[in-house]
Amino acid sequence: NIPDHFDFPYSVTVHDLFNEYLLTNKKKYQQVLSPMVQKLKKAKHIIAISEYTKRMIEEQFNQPKVSVIYNGFNSTILEDSKTNIELETLSITEPYILYMGNFETRKNFLGAIRGFLEFRKKNTSYQLVACTGHQPLILPPTIWWLLMKNKRNIKLKSFIDSIELANIYNKASALLFPSFAEGFGLPILEAMSVQTLAVTSNTTSLPEVGKDAVAYVDPNNPIDISRGLDSVINDQQLQRELLSKIPSTLNSFQILEQAKMYDIKLNEILNINHFQ
Repeated sequence: NIPDHFDFPYSVTVHDLFNEYLLTNKKKYQQVLSPMVQKLKKAKHIIAISEYTKRMIEEQFNQPKVSVIYNGFNSTILEDSKTNIELETLSITEPYILYMGNFETRKNFLGAIRGFLEFRKKNTSYQLVACTGHQPLILPPTIWWLLMKNKRNIKLKSFIDSIELANIYNKASALLFPSFAEGFGLPILEAMSVQTLAVTSNTTSLPEVGKDAVAYVDPNNPIDISRGLDSVINDQQLQRELLSKIPSTLNSFQILEQAKMYDIKLNEILNINHFQ
């Protein structure tokens, strides 16, 4: 969101370099991205929120000045979850798998559905609760067909308040977050904050966020997604191992520590520019 013709020295934080053509048309992706890249080239310094985002920036132009400072995590989900809500009021019954994401191709909702349906072949009591936010007027045909065919077992939730969301996270058997591409991956940390185990993709920034406290899957493979779900639901030893890693993982993203890193980096940039 750098204004055109902005002529003051500036640094900028980049969350990702995604657009609608990221996975479908490389030429159009570059065309749409080009104006942003030109503005990034003029920045005195760039802060990326993950090593993956940094690599994306470095692929776009030579010798960018890029630092990585992860997003800080200071969610109210744990506190909000203490206000109990009966899930029946939201038409949700336990047990269920939680999907967090919208209908963008990179979020891989289709893969989540297919992986869940594969998982459900042997775990027939489970629902998939998909918190998708705003829904498009016309759903992708394959997704629409699967939703209609499995409407008793897949529940879409568009707009929910913070207390409801916290309860949905807290009472889920697992979070399913099989994105093709993420700049960070906040839902993983939100799930961890209430001790809900996560199944996520082994791609882009997600291993940086999940570290060794989540189960990783191939987002292109519904059978592997099913395997990941089955492991965190039914393998008690794995559950204990992952749960034991959650505190240190969350501690890696303490918001005050990340703020200190911003303060140090921005002062460093100001001092460099002052003496140039």
